[in-house]
Amino acid sequence: MKNNKNSVLFVIPDQYGYSAGYTYYCKYLTKLGYKVGVICLDSGKPKKQLYYNETVFYVNYSKNVISYRLEMLKTIYKVKNDYNNIVLKCFPGVSISLVVLLGKRTWLDIRTGSVRRKKLHRTIENLLIKMESLFFRKIFILSLSLAKELSLPSKKVIWLPLGADEISKKIKTYTDSMHLLYIGTLFGRNLHECIEGFAKFYNENKDKLKLHFDIIGDGPDFDKNKIIDAIDKNQLSQVVMCHGHLLHDEAVYFFDKCNVGVSYIPMIQFYQNQPPTKIFEYVLSGLVCLATNTSANKELIHKTNGVLHDDNPESFYQALNVLYKNRHLYDCSSIKSSLHQFHWEQIVQNSMEKEFNVNR
Repeated sequence: MKNNKNSVLFVIPDQYGYSAGYTYYCKYLTKLGYKVGVICLDSGKPKKQLYYNETVFYVNYSKNVISYRLEMLKTIYKVKNDYNNIVLKCFPGVSISLVVLLGKRTWLDIRTGSVRRKKLHRTIENLLIKMESLFFRKIFILSLSLAKELSLPSKKVIWLPLGADEISKKIKTYTDSMHLLYIGTLFGRNLHECIEGFAKFYNENKDKLKLHFDIIGDGPDFDKNKIIDAIDKNQLSQVVMCHGHLLHDEAVYFFDKCNVGVSYIPMIQFYQNQPPTKIFEYVLSGLVCLATNTSANKELIHKTNGVLHDDNPESFYQALNVLYKNRHLYDCSSIKSSLHQFHWEQIVQNSMEKEFNVNR
């Protein structure tokens, strides 16, 4: 097949449709006229319906790492000549792929640093990521702070941030209700602390405005039980609702209904430089964002679109008070426009597609 300059092949070490970003890269690159392919694992999850004329090449997942990695290499070799640009999501051993990609324009895509809890483990994993990066001329990375943490050469790095599409187009108001939404994993997020802070605010203000808190997501029983216990202890079963995991289409209802988004991430080192996708989804849908005061969140959240706070119940309570005090100042269109550059379409056009056109 004739090589197409406007073409890109993504290689990801998990199943397509379950990795943040890649679905949107495909969506907006195909809208720009690109031919798009994805090599990914078939890990047994339901295959996502394809909407954007991308071609997906599935590699059967095996517990034998060598087996499926070899199969992935064979697939890369088989289809590589149909694509002019190759983007490989970082995974252990990713640099071996370059053996079958000689002469191809390749980018390493680093989506995260290590999030292991033990410092020694994080140090080792981050060192391995850095070693993999040595073999690539260009690197996409979601955070310049992460690039600095990994000591990546600035001349190699292209900032490719996380983003979101506008989920809710409904115009929000903020004066007579505070309807909180948390959506995301419950694992290790200490969300019960939010409920403790919310309970204190609720007891002081329940007669002044409508208050509600919806929680969407799943996690280990240990984390879920702490949330349930906090709800029961504070007698909030009619006010704080846990909905478990919902599909995207089901979650849209809550983005329409709610006007405050909660991004509660522990303020520990391995979360400092990695902003959560949900911040972009909240703000671009017009929700005021309550976010923990990490380095990454400081670059995104300000008085126009939210309130920063520490990771404890009292600070969350104080943030709710600030939001309540300033509720007449928030404007839905101003909130949405505050992070407009993080629409996936903008990111693809201004970062990824622009890079593909450099020195073509």
